[in-house]
Amino acid sequence: MKNLLVTISEKNYLSITKQFLNNVLKKGFWQDDVMLITTESMNENSLKWFYDNEIIVKKYPYYFSKEKWYSMLPDGVKHPIVCSKIYLFNIEFKKWKKILYLDSDTIIRGSLEQMPQIETFGAVRNANNPFLHRHFEYHNNKNKDLYHKLSNDFNLFSPAFNAGVFCFDTAIINEGLVRKFDSLFNKFSTISTFSEQSILNLMFSEKWEKLPTYYNYDVNRNMIYHNINPKKINAKILHFNGKMKPWDKDSYFYDEWNQKRGEVRLGHEAKRNYEIKFSNKKSLGFELYSILKKITSFKIRFFISYVLANYFPEIYKYIKSVIGKNTDKTIS
Repeated sequence: MKNLLVTISEKNYLSITKQFLNNVLKKGFWQDDVMLITTESMNENSLKWFYDNEIIVKKYPYYFSKEKWYSMLPDGVKHPIVCSKIYLFNIEFKKWKKILYLDSDTIIRGSLEQMPQIETFGAVRNANNPFLHRHFEYHNNKNKDLYHKLSNDFNLFSPAFNAGVFCFDTAIINEGLVRKFDSLFNKFSTISTFSEQSILNLMFSEKWEKLPTYYNYDVNRNMIYHNINPKKINAKILHFNGKMKPWDKDSYFYDEWNQKRGEVRLGHEAKRNYEIKFSNKKSLGFELYSILKKITSFKIRFFISYVLANYFPEIYKYIKSVIGKNTDKTIS
C-alpha cells in the first residue's frame, strides 16, 4: 500500500496550490501518490497541469453548505473549502496506508518520508493557542452554557494542535469517525473559533501524537512576536499562518517560494540536491536560539496576558470585560 500526500484548493487559490506542489515534487521530497481535493465546480481545463503530472484530483461539494458554514460558525472564519479535509476520513481513503495533509501556504524544505511513521493521528502543537480552551470562545452570555457543557465533556487544558499539517494511519478510519465530526460540529460550532480545526481537536482530544515543531513551524508568529531571524529558521515545513504569505513579493521567503516552474519529474529519479540538510546538532542549536529569543521578547504585560489567557481563562475574560466597560464609560 502506498502513502498519500493531500492538499486542498478552490479556484482562487489554484495557482498557489500548483506552485506549492511543483516545489515539493520537482525536488523529490515525496515519492508516493499525490492528491488535490477541490470543488465540484472547478473547471477541467484549469486542472490540466495536475493531470499532466499524475496528481489525483478529487472533486467534492463543500462539506457543509456555505449557508450552514457561515451561519453556524463565529464571524471571521475561513472559506468553507478548509473543511474539505474531513473527506480524508471517508472509508474510500483506506486504500492508502498513511495520509499526509498539508496546507498549501507552506514551504517544504526536505524529504517528507519520515512523517508517515505516525501510528494514529499526528500533528504539531499549536504555537499560538497551545491549549484546547483557546480554540473555543463565547463572546456574550448567549453561548455561556454551551461553553460550560464543553468544559464538562472535555479537558480544556489538554494540548491542542494546528490542523494545517497532519498525518494519520488509515487504520483509524471507520464509519463512525466522520459521524463523530458532524455531531461535534453541530453541537459546538457556534463557539468554534477556528472552525474545522477546533472540531478536529475535539475529535482527537488527548488521542493524538505530537510531531516535532520543525514539521509545522509557525513563521509569522515567531518572526513578528519573538523577532526570530528568518535566516536562522531551521525547519522542514514552514507554515505561514496569518496575513504574511511566502508569495508576497516583499516576503523574505519569496525567492524560495517562487522558484522557476519547469517540468516536474516524478519518481525515484527525481533529484534531491535541493534538500536543506537537517541534523540533530543544528536543530538543537535552533531550538535553544528560539527559546532565548522568546524569553527576551516577552514583555511583562504580554507575559501576564499570556499566562492568564492560557491558564486562567475565566479570570482573563473577566478582566477583559471590566476593561471594556471602563473604556466605554470613558468614551461616553
